[in-house]
Formats: sequence, C-alpha cells, structure tokens
Amino acid sequence: VGASEGGLVTALAVEQFSDVFSGGLALCGPIGDFRRQVNYWGDFKVVFDYFFPNILPGSPSGIPEDVIKKWDSYYVPVISNAVLSNPNATEQLLKVTGAPVDPGDSDSILETTLGMLWYNVFATNDAIKELGGRPFDNKRRIYLGSDNDFRLNFLVKRFSADPKALAEIAANYQTTGYLQSPLVTIHNSADPIVPYWHETLYRWEVFTSGSSFLHSNIPIFRY
Repeated sequence: VGASEGGLVTALAVEQFSDVFSGGLALCGPIGDFRRQVNYWGDFKVVFDYFFPNILPGSPSGIPEDVIKKWDSYYVPVISNAVLSNPNATEQLLKVTGAPVDPGDSDSILETTLGMLWYNVFATNDAIKELGGRPFDNKRRIYLGSDNDFRLNFLVKRFSADPKALAEIAANYQTTGYLQSPLVTIHNSADPIVPYWHETLYRWEVFTSGSSFLHSNIPIFRY
C-alpha cells in the first residue's frame, strides 16, 4: 500500500515483483506518467513566475537554500498576499496550468497555489540530485488559457531537460501497465498535486498490455 509517490512505488512493485506481492493499493500516485508529473509541477512554477515576477526565487534548475529555510516565515505570506490581491492573474495561472480547485471553496485557490509551489521549493533540488540532472522540459510547450497567450509563450522562461534525468525516469519511474497481480488505485478527481489524469493514462497502459482485468480504479469525487 502506498500514497502519493508511495502510490507509484506500489504500482511499480506490483508490476515488477508479482512473486513477492499478491496485490497492491495505490492512492493518488503519479502512476500514469512520471515525466509528465514533473513537467506539471515545473509548468506551474514558470507560469507563476510569469504572472507574479520576482516573488519566489528559484527555477526548475534549482532552488536557493534561503528560500527553503524561509518558506513558512516569509514566502508563504508574500505569495498569499500576491495571489489574493491579483485575482485575475491567479485565475489565468490556474487556467493555463490546469491545476484543480474546489469551485465551492474559494480558499482552495490559495491552497492549490501554495501546494504546487511547495513541491517546487522542496522537491526540485532533490529531484535534480536523485535523477542526475534537471528533469523539467518546456522548450516546445505551448501554453494556452491566458488573456494573451502570444505574450505568455514569448516571455515565459524555457528549460531543456538533461538526458541523464530523462533516462533515469524512463528506467525507474515509469509504469508499464503490465500486471500479473491485482492492483487497485484510488484517486481524488480534483487532486491539485497529483492530477486524476494519471488514472486515465494508467488505464490505457493496462488495456494495451492486456492487464485490464487485474486493475480497478476507484475515483473519489472531491477536491
């Protein structure tokens, strides 16, 4: 059993070690496409920097240690104030990135924004270290949904992934959908950090591998 990244570990373990595990339960894990998950986080940071420049130092290439140390004491209040004082920019940020919010709870707008940026602040350096390079790539990404997409795509910061990091993801972080033991996956339909589209992608993987009968997905319809 595993949740979030542990959900990915669970899915990989069940796929690769059917002689060890008779089944698995993965909750809200990035099981559909780990590279796309990394890009989802990185996209949020670069698009946030476009709409809110000079608010949060750092990039997909690295986060200053000072930002990590002062996240709660300084950057959370600064980001919160910027987001709440510029609702139009915030709305465009969420629309461009596709990050879910709860339409019935306005507080979820700030919760999603801070949650996504938290992962950028606290996971970027670790990802670069563990994967052997920068995994984020938006060199050819076309961003849509802003009031001026031409300007956004012209000015947003661009990065290329390091081949070593992509090779490491392909070798050790991507599922295949090939199952010999049952796997149950549970996922919130509006999970802002690990989106539900992972379940759709994984469902296609198990279908193409001929393992559909061993996979069950249970969606939880909530933020």
